[in-house]
Amino acid sequence: MAQSFGPEGPGSSETVEPLRNPNPFELPQRIKTCLRTSAESGAAASAKYLWVHLGTASGSCGQGHDQEAESAPTLEEWLNVVDEAASLGVHWIILSINTSLTAFPDVIQVCQWAQDAHGMTVGLHSDQYELPAEELEALRALDLSKTQVVAKRAAAAGLKKAQEAGFQVIIADPQPYGERPDCRGPKEMLFVSPRGRLFTCGLVEDNNEYALGNIFVRSFRELLSDASLPHLVHPKDHTVTEGCDGCPALLANFLQEPLADS
Repeated sequence: MAQSFGPEGPGSSETVEPLRNPNPFELPQRIKTCLRTSAESGAAASAKYLWVHLGTASGSCGQGHDQEAESAPTLEEWLNVVDEAASLGVHWIILSINTSLTAFPDVIQVCQWAQDAHGMTVGLHSDQYELPAEELEALRALDLSKTQVVAKRAAAAGLKKAQEAGFQVIIADPQPYGERPDCRGPKEMLFVSPRGRLFTCGLVEDNNEYALGNIFVRSFRELLSDASLPHLVHPKDHTVTEGCDGCPALLANFLQEPLADS
């Protein structure tokens, strides 16, 4: 049985719900119906990759909305984000966490929903140089054939246990820093910040000039089809840095066997 994590990690005195419940996805069927209706009536838009930066917050996934939104994202809201991304054609999601997985009790359920409801491949990108046994055990709740551990090149050796446990380990920084990114670009990717803000690229997450809006206020489809928003990154801001680590649009060009488009 997978261990339950609290905001303070294993052994915390705070009680949280188990990472995997018998039926963790008790969402109303009308949610999907609404998403289909929106997808059919909205402007044409598509994407292959969803990159979500969950940040370093403890507790639920995300650090709270920006000024456009009123309250912190709930698990249901994050599952809706996955639903909507799937309606646009996304088949690969990478969740970047600048800390251990124990800081996000919801992350396993988000991954399960992406895999079980939409057949997505999920990559978990962490700054950790090795995964504790209890975290690897928690990840066993996922479909190993659709689960990747994404880590810096320098950390790959320390993640040998993850490989031995059956997880595919992907290098998060496949291209040298300072070069122009050899990536598939913003036309194929959606990037979401911890506060639910959508950006053209994770590389410009801290640059408000490239903020497209908040996904808890406007839908992906609305934001992607709004020609007044900045959908391209200026060449001067397009250089490989640590901000590119874990980017699925970049990693796709360096995988020995790129993920299928379907």
